[in-house]
This record gives sequence, C-alpha cells and structure tokens, in this order.
Amino acid sequence: MNLWREQAVHEAGHAVAALHLDQDVLSVEIRHGGGGLTRTRSPRHSHRQAVRDFVAVSYGGIIASEQIGSKEGCHGDRANIRNKLASIDDPQEREMIEREARQLAEDRNKRRKPR
Repeated sequence: MNLWREQAVHEAGHAVAALHLDQDVLSVEIRHGGGGLTRTRSPRHSHRQAVRDFVAVSYGGIIASEQIGSKEGCHGDRANIRNKLASIDDPQEREMIEREARQLAEDRNKRRKPR
C-alpha cells in the first residue's frame, strides 16, 4: 500500500469519527511527502465532553490506520491525545475519558477491511 493511500485512510478515519460526533469537517488535507490534517469544528460542550470528542476523533485516524495495517500518522495523534488528556486533573477521569473516546471511535469506524 502506498503512503498516499495510507494517509488518506488515516485522515478519513478522523473525518468519519468527527461526523458521527456531529462535528463539521471543514477540510481534509493530504500533504506532499507525507502527513495530513483534518480540520473540524465541534459544538460547544463541557470541557470533559470536548476532551472526549477530541480524543475520539484522534483515535478515529489511529483505528483506521490499524485496520489497514499502517501506523501512518499515529505517532502525532497519540501525542495529541496525551496532551489533551493532561488537561483533566483526575487520573481516573482521564482514563475513563480515554476509554470512552476509544470505544466511540471503534464503534464509528467499524467497517470491512479494504481489499
């Protein structure tokens, strides 16, 4: 599988997760030489829900990459998840939010593996 396709699948995973969380997908960008960016806008929520949704959208890309056997884009997403979760003071709450977010992303990205 080529890098362009892997990155496209990864960014599509972010977009699918965002749409299922009622976020607007403003743009999806695949950069020459690797990398990409999915810009979204989400409804105003509590801080907890905003963190959960951010983490779920981030996991959307990771899970999509995992489904095709790629790690493209995952390192940056994992760092973004850690940084966003750091805004939650209670370690148990952080863990719960991350678990909820991962489950949301998994539920939203269930699909057949590409051939």
